[in-house]
Amino acid sequence: MTLTDSAVAYDTLELNSNDVIQIDPSVKTVNITCQTLILHGISIFDLTPKVTLPQKPGTPPDQPQAGNDPAPQNGPPGLRGGTGGNGANGVTLNFSVEKLVATDGSLWIKTDGTSGGPGGDGGKGGKGSSGPTTGFSNPNGGDGGPGGPGGQGGQGGNTANVILKVGSNTIRPTQPANPVAPTKPPSELGSLNVIVIAGAPGDGGPGGQGGQGGDAGEGHSGSFLSSDSQSGNPGPRGGNGPKGAPGKFSQ
Repeated sequence: MTLTDSAVAYDTLELNSNDVIQIDPSVKTVNITCQTLILHGISIFDLTPKVTLPQKPGTPPDQPQAGNDPAPQNGPPGLRGGTGGNGANGVTLNFSVEKLVATDGSLWIKTDGTSGGPGGDGGKGGKGSSGPTTGFSNPNGGDGGPGGPGGQGGQGGNTANVILKVGSNTIRPTQPANPVAPTKPPSELGSLNVIVIAGAPGDGGPGGQGGQGGDAGEGHSGSFLSSDSQSGNPGPRGGNGPKGAPGKFSQ
């Protein structure tokens, strides 16, 4: 079942084994009131957003070749890759139950956030200058510029903020199930007459790859008044970007 409304009221909500309640991606907060909640077997209320991973940023354009006025130059460094998009936070849930009947069932309220997106790759460094060569001067080519550093991965999404009220008792999660999502089904679900609120923040996205180093500037054959010149060195590849930070635990 997929909920598409932000506010829902049930006289009786009965969940059977393997039933899964999900939230439409357009809904960020859900308020549910239920007079009687009946559980059979293990069912799941999944608050993990059903969204795709943020797309990787495009690679920056290559840097231009260095000029050679007044003297040969090394190529400019490549541009840094873009930062990855942040993961989505778990859907906020306010769930009020007047009466719970779960003599043969249990419910997992899953609160995982989603992973951050990958960082963009760094751009290519500029080519080193070539020349200028004259009848009296034949300088070496310039070195290629270093590749741009990869972009940082996006931050993971936070866990869902959940307030569960059963009768006069209010329950909130106190700690993440594990450092980062995805969360495996909690062992407590094997017991009857339990509702488990468990989840973890989304992991940070991977950093982008460093950009390619710029090409070496060419040397030239000498004339009768100048010796041959040497080509420069290719630029080094840029460093990979750092991984994004994980999301936070919502209490």
